[in-house]
Amino acid sequence: MKKIFLFLPLLWILAFSACQQDKEASLTDLTLNFTADFAEDPLVMYGRTYAYPNSTDFRLQLFQFYISDVYLIKSDGTAGPKVLDVALVSFGGVQSESEAAQGVSVVLKDVPVGQYSGIRLGLGVDPVLNKTQPGDYRVDHPLSTNYWLMSNSYVFSKIEGNADTDGSGNFNAEVTLHVGGDNNYREKTFPQPIELRAGQPNSLGFSVDLRRMLVDDTGKFLNFAMMTQIHSDQSPWAVFISDNFMEAISMRK
Repeated sequence: MKKIFLFLPLLWILAFSACQQDKEASLTDLTLNFTADFAEDPLVMYGRTYAYPNSTDFRLQLFQFYISDVYLIKSDGTAGPKVLDVALVSFGGVQSESEAAQGVSVVLKDVPVGQYSGIRLGLGVDPVLNKTQPGDYRVDHPLSTNYWLMSNSYVFSKIEGNADTDGSGNFNAEVTLHVGGDNNYREKTFPQPIELRAGQPNSLGFSVDLRRMLVDDTGKFLNFAMMTQIHSDQSPWAVFISDNFMEAISMRK
């Protein structure tokens, strides 16, 4: 009888271990890597000058945006597993071409392995999370900052820099473009075969053309000689930037 009682816990341990191994074999890590450019040039903060319409030169100090509500897409085109609630992608620390080439990565844990037909990104903070406030989170959470109290919204994207609007070389026009509000939240699906395997590195690459966020495909652009500040969810130019974001972001092959 003693031997039986000793044997049962051993069976339980072996069964639990096998279940854990099966679970680990069905999950993997997935890295989302983001790089940014300004037209054909890598996006580098400070120092580097970019040509902009209306004979304006532009220098960047900050470019960041939220992604949220990220789903893998099943083969039938429907949403599969949700792999991310929210993350902040910031290029504020990118100050060299090598850092620009390396990009900014978001590492997702415990992603179900399998074959998928694409991935869907929320560009901004989805309306459910946008109803929360920084006080709802720990200080190391992506949503513990970047909040507009008066608008009851997170700042979905920030573009900050300086423009030389008169050709003087002084870059004395301070550009601060902050966009938020549920009406500026967008979702984009990237159709591409994705195979995630356990025990292997899995990575998906995305590229954002910051110039394309400010200049649409008809040539319409935000003129820094007339407007350099956006702190609004309802501004037509905030909507312009949000709409352009859909075209500015692409999935690298």
